[in-house]
Amino acid sequence: MTKTHDLHRKGNVVAAGLLLIIGVLVFTQTTALGESGASSDPGAAGYPRLIAGVLIVLAVLLTLQRGTGDALPSRADGLRVVSVVVLLVTYALALEAIGYIAATAVFLAAALLLMGIRSWLPLILLPVGFSVALFLFFYNVFGVSLPREFLERLIS
Repeated sequence: MTKTHDLHRKGNVVAAGLLLIIGVLVFTQTTALGESGASSDPGAAGYPRLIAGVLIVLAVLLTLQRGTGDALPSRADGLRVVSVVVLLVTYALALEAIGYIAATAVFLAAALLLMGIRSWLPLILLPVGFSVALFLFFYNVFGVSLPREFLERLIS
């Protein structure tokens, strides 16, 4: 095997390991969700468990892949991925503290910055507009209760 092939194989193994960890974490977190009892209705845990199962299967398939995969990402790309993970964890923690709209708007603005967007207009309008629109859509159409603070109480 060549050195390039080994690097590509390591990239597959690392990606498969991450997919497996995420799949197992998602699956274990669904144990707290209620079961509906009906065989035709999987309940609240059904869809997350389906996604977890798909992630686990993809991890196994990626590990078994014999061809060359992508090489490990560059240091800058790896740092960007770590930044997104930290941003997601921070977003999850901020939801209850500052509410859905503010947390989502800040999360989306930070994600756009990580993607290289530097123009102030999209950095303000897209996150705020998307956050408000999603809140109103889920609240009014589906009746989903999202974390509410000052901003959510103003518009609902």
